[in-house]
Amino acid sequence: MSSIHNMSASSRLRTPVALGTAIALGVAMFVVAPSGANAVTDTSLVLEASEAVVSESLENIKRSDESLLLEPTTSGSTIGEVRLGEGTVTVPATPEESVILTNPAGHSLGIRLPHPTQTGEATLSDTGTITYPGETTANSVVVGEIGVQMLTTIARADAPTRFSYDLELTNAQRLEATSNGARVVNAQGETELVVTKAWAKDANGHNIPTRYEVTGSTLTQIVEHTSVQNATYPIVADPIWLAPWVLKCLFGLGITMLDIGRALFPGTPASILALLGRGAVACIFGR
Repeated sequence: MSSIHNMSASSRLRTPVALGTAIALGVAMFVVAPSGANAVTDTSLVLEASEAVVSESLENIKRSDESLLLEPTTSGSTIGEVRLGEGTVTVPATPEESVILTNPAGHSLGIRLPHPTQTGEATLSDTGTITYPGETTANSVVVGEIGVQMLTTIARADAPTRFSYDLELTNAQRLEATSNGARVVNAQGETELVVTKAWAKDANGHNIPTRYEVTGSTLTQIVEHTSVQNATYPIVADPIWLAPWVLKCLFGLGITMLDIGRALFPGTPASILALLGRGAVACIFGR
């Protein structure tokens, strides 16, 4: 098992916590009748990780550091198949199904979201974020210019600390840890998919210790929110998956894996686009 640590994460936060009202700045607790045909079927449950809470938590992140979030593309504001450059991303209506990345040749790679039986069916926000609300955590998917961002919103202290993404790989592919995240390589050792550096922040913008573990074809983000004194909920964490066809195009333009590694080190969409420059734009939009 491989492990990657986020060494910059703060291990001690100063903001007091009041769990009874800790559903983000100015957001009340919402009681929602869940819509998913899965384990979230008890209408008496309080879905603290509701769509409204997720939206407010993402606004908190924007106020803290907007460079961390991937902006949805115009075509990405939908559930189902979304065109991204020369390929497509399929965002499912139910959390048990995989997010599918399909390249121009028709080859697909599936990514299963964490804790699918603990979240409900997809909802689409006005900003284009697709959210699967839950009792203690929620999954969100954003299809943006460079790939797909999969966000976890952690609503309270008794929520899980491990969030696993199961990848549907071929026999010729393998998932491996890197110094800045993780990647999928083929039998020739060529990179086919890249995962950016892990990050996690609480409602006040403080860093929460987080890291990735790689076991077989599973990427697990560990968010150590229970180890941080006075963490303020909700907490948001993510991986960003760079679309395989974008990577292939960048390599074709002479951009090396070393260049991409440098761009990935800060772990933000803005840093990736800034460092890869015109090459990234050409590959994403085909011009």
